[in-house]
Amino acid sequence: MTTRTPVMRPLRSSRTRSSPPQFSSVQEDDRLQERINQVLDRVEASLKQSLRIAQSQGKDGQTDIVSMQAALLMSFVIGRWHRFARSGFRKLPSEGIDVSLRILLAA
Repeated sequence: MTTRTPVMRPLRSSRTRSSPPQFSSVQEDDRLQERINQVLDRVEASLKQSLRIAQSQGKDGQTDIVSMQAALLMSFVIGRWHRFARSGFRKLPSEGIDVSLRILLAA
């Protein structure tokens, strides 16, 4: 038996043009990828909403940096999920979360 090397191709997505392209194996189920994209969009929307609420309660007069903070946090979350999967689901995404979030949100 010969194994086929998966061919990578860009996915159609509702992500913005400024987002990096996402790639998938041809054998991967497009519907699953669409669901993953929906989950990521919802997590990012929730982060933005939480950051806006926190910013409005602080009333510190800073410019609106909510989108940038949400993008940074999304990168952090996705990185933690990748680490969790690569570790064989042994290294929890929440490991050391308190210190990491304090560093990320300190600015």
